[in-house]
Amino acid sequence: MATDPVIISGAGPSGLILGLTLAKNGIPVRIVDKEPGPRAGEKGAGITPRSLELHRLLGTLSDIMNLAKGIPTMRVYDPADPTKVLKTQIFIPTLEPTPQTPYINPAVLGQPYQERIFVSHLERLGVRVEYGSELRSFEQSEDAVTGEIVRRIEGQEVVEKFKAPWLVGADGSHSLVRKTLGLNFLGETREDFQIVIADVKLKALKLEAISVQFWELWGDRTTKTAHLRPSGQDDGIAQLMIAGPQVDLAKVSSSPENVIASFYEITGRHDIVIEDVVWLSRYRPNIRMVNQLRVGRVFVAGDAAHCHSPTGGQVNLAWKLSLVYKGFAPATLLDTYAEERLPIIAEMLGKTTELLNKVAKDGNIKRGSEFNQLGVNYRGSSIVYEDDVEVNTSKGAGYNDDSVNAARPGDRAPDAPGLVDVSDKSKAICIYDLYAPNAHTVLVFSATAEGHSPLFEVLKALPEGTVKTALILPNGAEAPVDSSAAEHQFDYILVDQDGYAYTNYHVDHSSVAVIRPDGVVGARVLGAPGLKQYFNRIFAHGQ
Repeated sequence: MATDPVIISGAGPSGLILGLTLAKNGIPVRIVDKEPGPRAGEKGAGITPRSLELHRLLGTLSDIMNLAKGIPTMRVYDPADPTKVLKTQIFIPTLEPTPQTPYINPAVLGQPYQERIFVSHLERLGVRVEYGSELRSFEQSEDAVTGEIVRRIEGQEVVEKFKAPWLVGADGSHSLVRKTLGLNFLGETREDFQIVIADVKLKALKLEAISVQFWELWGDRTTKTAHLRPSGQDDGIAQLMIAGPQVDLAKVSSSPENVIASFYEITGRHDIVIEDVVWLSRYRPNIRMVNQLRVGRVFVAGDAAHCHSPTGGQVNLAWKLSLVYKGFAPATLLDTYAEERLPIIAEMLGKTTELLNKVAKDGNIKRGSEFNQLGVNYRGSSIVYEDDVEVNTSKGAGYNDDSVNAARPGDRAPDAPGLVDVSDKSKAICIYDLYAPNAHTVLVFSATAEGHSPLFEVLKALPEGTVKTALILPNGAEAPVDSSAAEHQFDYILVDQDGYAYTNYHVDHSSVAVIRPDGVVGARVLGAPGLKQYFNRIFAHGQ
């Protein structure tokens, strides 16, 4: 087993989530970033329902939701009267949560706030993000990655030599790691669709001026427009976007003063006082992706791999890398990172490009349900398994509505509330409470606690601590006389009191579902032979 830390270059959300997942797996990790601290800018503020599920898995959800706001409604003002609202427009309709999807609605929280949450969780695990430290160069051999990290101390550069078992480049669209590996970054930069984006600090406002419930829009998209979206946090920050064919974007983006002047020219709303421009950028959509995610001992992730960021790639890589790092699985398991993620990335680039074209053509900002990312699936992956049935790929891996609640191998695992522990019936839990980013969870659906020894013979052969087990009894089933889960070798014995587990996992007979550490259904099997087949694909990949 390796002992040197995994190096992650880049402390944006991708690098921090990857580092947090590795740390929760007990893997030593160093996260370096050339920036002096968390980035400024409200970019990346949208959090999809699938991302919220992953936050639940990682233990960051409550902190995220304490700060996050709902998707605002757009409020469009009359060009002739900038205080008169002409209409409101809903981005995404608010939906009622269901037992399968308790986090069905997206949330909004700017990237700096998200990053601070991830950093605080890393610090609790003893990981300090090394801001002001830059990966300068690296090379790799069959056994290790070596290179240089440069720190700036009192204006002087201090060079540190490092040796690591693995390196991950989460260092953004201008990635040093990607360029050093010589990976192709295929796609295009859209010069025909540009906007100026700024974070501005607003003077305290009366509620009627603007509200965190709304995304404000002034102007005419055929000439000039200004968008303003308050962050909803206590710091008075709002995101300002300026666009339009008659806007001199180069001039506007050249100084904070020009940004402020352009806002007042377009809106006429001098009652909204901008005190400062905190961050400023001229944005051009980059629609790009790499053709591979791994070269030897080096990976790319996040914006270093693709410029529109599909959810889940960091956790997908982290649980596999953790098993390989510990010597529990062969390095060939890491090939499935690209196998599973590249089709997702390619399809998301297509969908975001389609949305961009709609916005450019007619200003249509409405999004389809696929952007919830609950339909992201790995059906057809070489490491998912189903007894005697070819895993359904008729609707394809990637995004499809069928996989949102189907709970087939490769799909997201749905939630199921109303599970009662037979040894403590005073408290009900949900099935998401069982899942963790550092272990597979084996769900045994059966009306009895007896007769499961063959399953445990398979599980005993696996590395210690890599699997948890839960017996799910149907409502009305007779609980074992000895209700101790340990006596029956299970970690949990639960009664499906409300019937959601059997319903949401489509169980009509005794069977087993295996949930991966990234919250994806890895296998649906009838018994021990199928269970062994699945875990052979993980712990003896390719053998």
